Amino acid sequence: MKILITGANGFIGSRLAEYLSQKGHDVVQSGRQAQATAPGWGTYLPAELTLEADCERLVKGVEAVIHAAGKAGAWGSLKSYVDANVKATDLLLEACRRAGVKRFINLSSSSISFDFRDQLDLDESFLPPRFSNAYAQTKHEAEQRVLQAHSRDLWTLSLRPRGVLGAGDRNWLPRIIELRQKNRLVQVGSGRNRVDFTSVVNLCYAIDLALHASQSSFGEVYNITNGESVVLWDFVEEALERLDLDGNRRKVPLAPMMMLARANEVFHRFMGSEKEPLILPLKIGVAAYSMTLNIEKIKQRLGYRPQQSTEEALQEFVVWWKRGLKNPS
Repeated sequence: MKILITGANGFIGSRLAEYLSQKGHDVVQSGRQAQATAPGWGTYLPAELTLEADCERLVKGVEAVIHAAGKAGAWGSLKSYVDANVKATDLLLEACRRAGVKRFINLSSSSISFDFRDQLDLDESFLPPRFSNAYAQTKHEAEQRVLQAHSRDLWTLSLRPRGVLGAGDRNWLPRIIELRQKNRLVQVGSGRNRVDFTSVVNLCYAIDLALHASQSSFGEVYNITNGESVVLWDFVEEALERLDLDGNRRKVPLAPMMMLARANEVFHRFMGSEKEPLILPLKIGVAAYSMTLNIEKIKQRLGYRPQQSTEEALQEFVVWWKRGLKNPS
């Protein structure tokens, strides 16, 4: 199958290109950079997804699209998120319709459901009264566009992974490592909050299932995790110890820290700061509240069963990270 992967220079996109290439698929990678950061897996085409012509060029002759590109993070103008997450999705969907692409798999986010409180066993139907930030808002808008585009000719679905983990992650765990190395790691709240993670191996496996699923499995949104929650701060401590660091951290109560974060957000928006502040309400909330997802739907509709545990995904990251320290690029 000829498959286009957008956002191929990112952690998930690059791992997915490797996974699907090894499965024998003809992979076309796309990203904003002039060339792939990890060459060797299929063809690479640089493109800007907010340009109609680029989208049309990318999908030519393609049978399936895995849309992993977008703007993440917790800071930036609403317009920048709308352009990267909504406009780009719209243009890519329209190009797929015109080109006769059969399947469109959108990588969404569990951030859509985040509600600044403990949330356990959430299913896909839950929406908070107000989205936590522009990222969550625009990922939901993109999901809606994907669902609306589902038809007899173009089959679409969205996956909502939670905390993607594994070799190649340059975001979540590396930030924890950096904070600990600088003695700036802070535990907010009791430290007993439970969370889910999604191994990048499990995410690739779920996408592969969707590539071969029947039409009846499409037109849906699916949560995806490893199917086992962990105590966040116990997990952080274990990860650091495996990386030859200790889990020492300052412990602060949630309420005053959240007040500080909200004041800090208002101040930086008033000042027009372009750099993302270190302390923001979302960051505090994610570190302090429990959030676990129900994955019965993806099990029943796609036949998903986790292939890698959270423990195994962590070890995969640790081996990769230590290898990088020994052989820095």
